[in-house]
Amino acid sequence: MSVGNLPSNEYLIQSYVLDSVTATVTFDITGLGSQFRHLQLVIAAKTNRADRADLLYIKLNNSDATKAHILQGTGTSVQSLSEDLRVGYIAGATTTSVFGAAVVDILDAFSSTKNKTVRVLSGYNNGTGGGESIVALGSNFLNSTSTLTSVVVAAIGSFAIGSRFSLYGVTA
Repeated sequence: MSVGNLPSNEYLIQSYVLDSVTATVTFDITGLGSQFRHLQLVIAAKTNRADRADLLYIKLNNSDATKAHILQGTGTSVQSLSEDLRVGYIAGATTTSVFGAAVVDILDAFSSTKNKTVRVLSGYNNGTGGGESIVALGSNFLNSTSTLTSVVVAAIGSFAIGSRFSLYGVTA
């Protein structure tokens, strides 16, 4: 998906560009079920955490009862993890001007007969030559057929000024 040239079945619902340091970003998606089948969240962000990377968390319907899995690579190593809520990585404060990116697909967000599944491609490039960069493929599962009403994005640190969060609805 490229900005300004969206496929005919994807629509921008809401976008935030932070003008202050913010701990979480919440999208209230109540009532969108009649319009969209899936959701896609596109993130370009970094945090104030004093590290090269920060962990990216997605919470659906404000529930902690999810299970996430991550396959990550740094260019020199590969690792597989099973976590609660964590689905990927973005840049931390020590990457200076580098922002991390993530594309979060929330499948069947408004179905009343299917559990909720999230898939995430995320990462950052340290850009300084000496540190590692990370790319991660993550998934998250909420064992609930309830229609989604909210999506919360969080990290260990708070999101930095200039971080961008754009939520799209997909009709088919």
